[in-house]
This record gives sequence, C-alpha cells and structure tokens, in this order.
Amino acid sequence: MNTIKNLHVHSTAAPNSLKAAVGSSLNCYTRKHCVACKLGDIHLSQFERLGKRRVLRKGEQLFRQGDTFQSLFVVQSGSVKSSVVGDDGEEQITGFHFPGDMLSVDGMDSGQQTYSAEALETTSICEFAFRDFERISESMPDLKSQFFKVMGKELSREKKRMLVLGRMRAEQRLATFILDTSRELRSRGQANDSLTFSMTRQDIANYLGLAVETVSRLLSQFAATDLVRVQRRSLEVLDRPNLENLAQGFQPTAQLIARSA
Repeated sequence: MNTIKNLHVHSTAAPNSLKAAVGSSLNCYTRKHCVACKLGDIHLSQFERLGKRRVLRKGEQLFRQGDTFQSLFVVQSGSVKSSVVGDDGEEQITGFHFPGDMLSVDGMDSGQQTYSAEALETTSICEFAFRDFERISESMPDLKSQFFKVMGKELSREKKRMLVLGRMRAEQRLATFILDTSRELRSRGQANDSLTFSMTRQDIANYLGLAVETVSRLLSQFAATDLVRVQRRSLEVLDRPNLENLAQGFQPTAQLIARSA
C-alpha cells in the first residue's frame, strides 16, 4: 500500500496549530483530561501558575533517556512518541501520547528519565517542576488522587502492551492498536471513527514488534474486507464489531483476513 506513508493521529477536539499551542497554560480541553481535571477554579488557577509552556516542532526532543528527572510534562496539543534504546543500540517505541497525557512519571523512582520523548508534529507542552508539583499536591488532595490514577493508567498501558507483543498474532496487534487509539481519541471528545495519524508506518510497526511490510499488508487486507477505509494519511473504522472480533482472535474474522491475502 504505497499511498499510506504517514498515518497521522490527532484528536480533532484539541487545537494543534502553532497559534493554539502558545495559548494558556492548560486550555479548557486539556483540563478535562489531565491530572488537574478534578480541581476547582481556585486550585486550578494556582496549579496553572506553576506551568511553563513549551512548543516543540516535529522531530524535536522533549527529553532524552538518561536525562536527570526534574519535571513532569502534560501534552496540551499535538502528539508525542516515547522510546527506549536497548543495550544493542536499537530503538524500541513504547507509546504514543495525546492531549491530556502526562510524561516522565517513570523518572521519579530512579531520578533519571527512563525513555526519550519526541514530538510527532507541532506540539504544545506544559512543564511542571516536580518539586513545585510535589509541594502543591500536599494541599490539593484531588490533585494527588488524580496523579495516582495517572500512574495506574501508565502501569496498565504497559501491561497491555506486553500482552499484545507476547501473545497476539500480527493481525490482532494491528486491530488492537487501531481500536485502542480510536478509544483514546473518542475519550478526548472525537465523536467519529476517523483517525488522522502523526506517526509513520515504521513507528507503528516498531511499536507493535512487526515489520513495516506486515503493517502495510494488513492494512490492505483490513481495507479489502471493509473493516477500515484508508485514504492517504487517514483511516476510518467501518466495521468496529468485526475489528474487535479480530483483535480478540475470533476465528471466522481471522480466516476472512487470511483469505484476502
């Protein structure tokens, strides 16, 4: 599928222009989905004053694996990929992050960033010095409670990723990725089943532990069986029930995909 070179994923509910990216510390959209979502107006105002806005261009690093941990980061608009470099020098993408997601939580334990974070498009970030975040959270129980939920979400995400890589066939991995990404964006206010991806096919393949050619072949098969429609940089889910069946390894759907090869 030569026409699918870069699949872009962003939430249409979040601003992603440079003008929007340099707006207030936490725009109204992001407040509803980040660690500050439970704060009242007074506490929210105090929390926002701690934030420092940063705008990253596509390909710019927010931080690198091994950097000293000093801050927590909230994605305001755009998208970010996280990755680690193993002992063999190979990069492994570990996640994709959208508006409202918090980055660098893992660094609290060791005092170093455990992964690198790179902007996939023009991206606005709110940076909070951890010492300030720790201090203010002591007087804001709702903030501390929500922060623990964020940590729990990160643990659940990593456990699911290990399940995907360890037990699922290639077509299940890709179907699960499409569905999970769709759910993430729907939870952020995107009402339809159309996705516009900012990560490349190579990024997706790396994340799923597949070859790029396998991802392209499976996308073609998904389209041929009317599970999805792919047009250049966009993907639309056409048959969510059967895509979910495929993700769960339901045999009739899996056999249908195999016959389309």
